[in-house]
Amino acid sequence: GPHVISVSVLDSTVSAFAIDELTGSLSQVASLTADGTNYLAGARDILVLDDDIYVAAQVADAVVHISAQDNDGLQLQFEQAQHFSNGVFGLDQTLALAASDDGAFVYAAGSNDAAVVVFNRDLNSGVLSHVETVQQGVNGADGLTGINDVVVAKDGHSVYTLGLNQSAIGVYQRNPGSGELSFQI
Repeated sequence: GPHVISVSVLDSTVSAFAIDELTGSLSQVASLTADGTNYLAGARDILVLDDDIYVAAQVADAVVHISAQDNDGLQLQFEQAQHFSNGVFGLDQTLALAASDDGAFVYAAGSNDAAVVVFNRDLNSGVLSHVETVQQGVNGADGLTGINDVVVAKDGHSVYTLGLNQSAIGVYQRNPGSGELSFQI
């Protein structure tokens, strides 16, 4: 049946709730809490694509991939973390996530690094692979200082960033084939 997935930044938990289709009431059926190995500390934002859940973890400075498996009850399973320890830079205080309409690319906002990190998403396994990191001031990139949000336009040709420390909105041209970004205005 239908589920609602939520994150809690205060207790670093991802929770799944079943929805009673008659009453609309929610009952918790699964949860996954930060444990030192799954990078969920400071779970802040969530992105659900098919059976894959991606979490922006601001304290762990990571994007975490969790699979939702419904085998006699929903289970949440840690799959992967993208983090500086595996060569991905730009995720310091990861605050927000967005995806291309086709689900092939995921974008993460790293506030303290003033960066947008681009990942390619394997549509079968959900595994993320680092494509590039776009950082404030590098190759003309702007609107990223204190980045708090990232959004992919419905047409897939632009990505917008909200840089709170600059009171700026960055507009990036997006290559739909590679997911790469180039600063527009």
